[in-house]
Amino acid sequence: MPTHLHTPPPATSTTFDITHRYHPEMPSWGSYEGLGQFLRLPNSMKNGSRSNVSEMKLVTHTWTHVDAPGHMIDEYFDAGFDVDTLDLLVLRGCLA
Repeated sequence: MPTHLHTPPPATSTTFDITHRYHPEMPSWGSYEGLGQFLRLPNSMKNGSRSNVSEMKLVTHTWTHVDAPGHMIDEYFDAGFDVDTLDLLVLRGCLA
């Protein structure tokens, strides 16, 4: 993997997190009902397990997300261009 694809943002920059809180009614691709139950506890100490183990299940097109370059361009998909190949600087914009 070329190293220039993993350039971190400048140390002097400010990053704003625009992530939204997940909830069952939030919009989700392919569902008019919303996300639905996305978090469950298959192993619980209250039920005799040695630890609590949570399980989260949701489609990748749920609320704030970044599409991989190969999501819409098949040649990029075949070449393995995923979100981890994106230069973070291309995701930054000016706040007006």
